[in-house]
Amino acid sequence: MIGPTRARKLARVDESHLQALRLRLRLPLAVLAVITLLGTLGYAVM
Repeated sequence: MIGPTRARKLARVDESHLQALRLRLRLPLAVLAVITLLGTLGYAVM
């Protein structure tokens, strides 16, 4: 069994890791959203 302090430390590390992953995923998603928006706008204008 893991001690509560150790578990808390692991949880904190996991949380920061998840935040970093989320930030890393947010950039390509935002780029994709902008591209699709521009694409649909261009299509509507044409």
